[in-house]
Amino acid sequence: MRRLFFILAILMSTMGISSISWALDWYMVLNFSTPDPFAPNGVFQSRLILGVDRTADDAFNNQWDTVAFPAGPLQTTFPHPEYMNSTSYTAGSEWLWQDIRSSNEPSHTWDIDVSSDRLGTDTILTWTLNASNNLCQHPIVRLTDTTRGVTTEISPGGGSYAFPNGVDPTRLVVNFIQGAAAPPPAPPLNLWSPRHGKETILLSWSNPNEPNLLGYHLFRRTSGQTAYTRITSLPITSLSFLDGNLSSGETYIYKATAVNSDGCSSGDSNEISVALN
Repeated sequence: MRRLFFILAILMSTMGISSISWALDWYMVLNFSTPDPFAPNGVFQSRLILGVDRTADDAFNNQWDTVAFPAGPLQTTFPHPEYMNSTSYTAGSEWLWQDIRSSNEPSHTWDIDVSSDRLGTDTILTWTLNASNNLCQHPIVRLTDTTRGVTTEISPGGGSYAFPNGVDPTRLVVNFIQGAAAPPPAPPLNLWSPRHGKETILLSWSNPNEPNLLGYHLFRRTSGQTAYTRITSLPITSLSFLDGNLSSGETYIYKATAVNSDGCSSGDSNEISVALN
């Protein structure tokens, strides 16, 4: 059984890295560790990931959220008891180890439960805070240990916090607030498709006459979907984009945004619809 705990810990560590991409507007990786004589190097580790993105939502979503299976001498989760009352409830999804929210909301709060049976030792929390270059509002983030009444300001880069392992779990809270907004640029003009093939669509648009543009983002959905997915991980600098690996017979809807040098995104361009025959 102890071997299973170690395997779960290794999987959580590797999966945490693979599931993050720069498509996220902002994210924070929290690494927890506590002494354990049976663990590799004498330390048992666990990881949580939180963040925001404009294509995410605040309910359980398999694209952004990952179910946790708490086990072992150090257990860390985002508790979501409200998910159990949802019609889309997935067994076990009241505990997450990756919890991504919508950046369309001005603030978010993540509750974190940490428990360890290694009494008399400390849990060490280290973190990294990463933001891509498509944020109009730079985040203000605070970490609060509600069990001990300690609040820490989270700055870009990394940091650490230590707390003793007790009989009762420790409740940590991460608060996210959007900071002061830079003026947004105007949206791209005249989005259209000059041509398309069986599995590709070429998109083109015009510069909105904005100085100091960093680039553009493209968003796509199918005719049967309501939510868009961003298909550019970083702002692109050209005025055209070839979207590939599409399905013949499907209809795709696109829109675009501009991003200025302050990292602020514009509103949406016009939408276009392209049917692949």
